[in-house]
Amino acid sequence: MKKIFLFHFLLLSLFMFSQASDSITIKFPAKYNLELKNNQKNDSQILKEWIPKKETFENYSIIATQLVIKNGVDIPFDLFKDKMIDDMKNKTINFKYTELQRADNSLIFKCEADSYKDNNEKESQIYFLTKGKKNFIINIVALKQSSLSKEFTDEWLKVFNDSRSVE
Repeated sequence: MKKIFLFHFLLLSLFMFSQASDSITIKFPAKYNLELKNNQKNDSQILKEWIPKKETFENYSIIATQLVIKNGVDIPFDLFKDKMIDDMKNKTINFKYTELQRADNSLIFKCEADSYKDNNEKESQIYFLTKGKKNFIINIVALKQSSLSKEFTDEWLKVFNDSRSVE
């Protein structure tokens, strides 16, 4: 899943040339013990990934990802969402999309599936898309499960809604 996500946004980021940098600060719930394990930057994007302190990228229980596409403020939410849905539908079994919240400058949705067609791995995600003054910002939290509980979904809706812009 991570490879699919990165591939699509590397393509989108090729069109972005600005050095602008605004982002979102998210306060992760302490119970997940998330630690920044990957922080990559280039001229067109910033990628950060958090997993629990004692876990690895090969064996994580939860992962939080933030991708900032510099100067990507004009990327439409629905373009991103539709591309993700099409890709997920083609690569998963029993895919389900649910829009959770939409506002002028943000979109939160979840994607769930029983497994990927090429392996038995499970992963469901909640996406939080927002725009800064110049950047398109994608935040994702994912669990290795076929579906996300109402409690988990409500918890992360609150986490994302409580996030703050950083310039």
